[in-house]
Amino acid sequence: YENLTADMSGRVMSRQEKLTCGTPMAQQLSDQAVVEIDVSAKLQAGFNQVAVDAPEEAIFKAWCVEKSAYVNKGDCIANITVPVRRRLTESEGRRLDGRRLTMVDQTISAPKSGWINRESHLVPGQKITDNQVGPTIAVIDIGPPWWLVLLGFLLALCCMMCCLFKI
Repeated sequence: YENLTADMSGRVMSRQEKLTCGTPMAQQLSDQAVVEIDVSAKLQAGFNQVAVDAPEEAIFKAWCVEKSAYVNKGDCIANITVPVRRRLTESEGRRLDGRRLTMVDQTISAPKSGWINRESHLVPGQKITDNQVGPTIAVIDIGPPWWLVLLGFLLALCCMMCCLFKI
């Protein structure tokens, strides 16, 4: 058997699911493509935005919020399942050499309040690394900084003073 490796990073858009063991690939594939990879840029937070990251080994289950929705700090963004290793007891330990991999459901929470600006295209039931590059699954826009609002207020106050005293 031979492992095939991708020459680029990206999101798997489609893959050949009905390949059979022992049959030459030339007889099974019509276009010689085993997978189709999307090489879109990974999500990154910009100015006044914050990234929502998930463990890359996690399996995506569902979004808790829609794109453009407002979230408060601590609100659920997505549901995931994460593999966790645990030590076995003496009675269980003989089978699996003392460790067992279990799956634990978790939620990804919003690190700050704001609007969901962008979400990754994640497929429920698949690992996050199979769907995208990097750990960022969403970007939250936290709005204008407080000093920009204060600057606007001071500018408006200055204009009113100039109009009152006709300077």
